[in-house]
Amino acid sequence: LTQSENAEIAALWYKASIRLNYKPCFPQIEKFLGKVGRRKFLEPLYQALLDNPVTEKWGRGLYQQFRFRYHSVTQHTLDLMMQ
Repeated sequence: LTQSENAEIAALWYKASIRLNYKPCFPQIEKFLGKVGRRKFLEPLYQALLDNPVTEKWGRGLYQQFRFRYHSVTQHTLDLMMQ
């Protein structure tokens, strides 16, 4: 599942991996967040990252790294989440 090319499946798997601190999946999560721009995938993943004390700082850093790639509406949604 970690290597899935299907964004729907990957997003669900990555969300579960974040909640379970499944670190072997973290590099793929980073690639996914840098590649995919759809808010329907990004919002739940960033929320999972922020909800997990282990991944919160990493998630905020990833958002700062990739923010410029996202649509302005997605940026607005995620900016509010990051506050």
